[in-house]
Amino acid sequence: MSLTLIERIFYPGANIELVFNIDSLLPRSFPSIIFDVNHTSKTITIAQPSNIRLHKDIKFDQLHATTLAKKENGEKARFGISCAIKEIQPGYKLISGETTPAVILAYSGNIIQTNIRSGYRLTLSSFYDAACKIVYDGSEFFSGKHLKIYDISTSGAGIIIYKRVNSEKNPLLMMEPGYKGKIGFILKKPDNDSSPPLSVPTHFEVARMVLNYTEKSALCGIRFHRISADHEDMISKFIHEAQLFEIHKMHG
Repeated sequence: MSLTLIERIFYPGANIELVFNIDSLLPRSFPSIIFDVNHTSKTITIAQPSNIRLHKDIKFDQLHATTLAKKENGEKARFGISCAIKEIQPGYKLISGETTPAVILAYSGNIIQTNIRSGYRLTLSSFYDAACKIVYDGSEFFSGKHLKIYDISTSGAGIIIYKRVNSEKNPLLMMEPGYKGKIGFILKKPDNDSSPPLSVPTHFEVARMVLNYTEKSALCGIRFHRISADHEDMISKFIHEAQLFEIHKMHG
């Protein structure tokens, strides 16, 4: 594809996912953000991800920088380009004058379209939190009363299910792997963020159920089923903002 497409999707401020071993059975991906690009030298400077420390000797077969972008027909898809780690900068200077760890990637080859979805899960906190409603067996079940969202990614979520509600057994414990239902998320940002909470309605499939997670709760792992590209993008941006918030807390 043309350089124009590369310039259009990889630019300062763009959210990206670094995907290791994209063609393997177990690809791993980590969110980051682009600080700077130089398409003449074919380099991309990104934030050092908070959940993995990149270094020049790290072992991998493939590394791709990927991002969601619109195709010519207006539909969103994930595109990526092959990269290598060129340089580690422990004190990269931001426009604000602050310094932060950064990684310089050298890219090569053509842009590819991929269906890879993030394997990175954001553990929720009091700053970046989520609530949800699950429809199961004709009834509605809510965060706070019946369950709690533990972590979330663009491909699924981990849900803590309370074993008893008002001294009665929680019906959600009857969900088995393979069950498909409806779920709606509200993604909450810090109180000082003026943007409204994000609403993400989608379908899910139960991937696993650990009934003896703790004495009082079970752990249910779900995969999103038929999630739209727009809603995947919303979750991806939410995760990136949460990661940057953690980076600023560590270096602030």
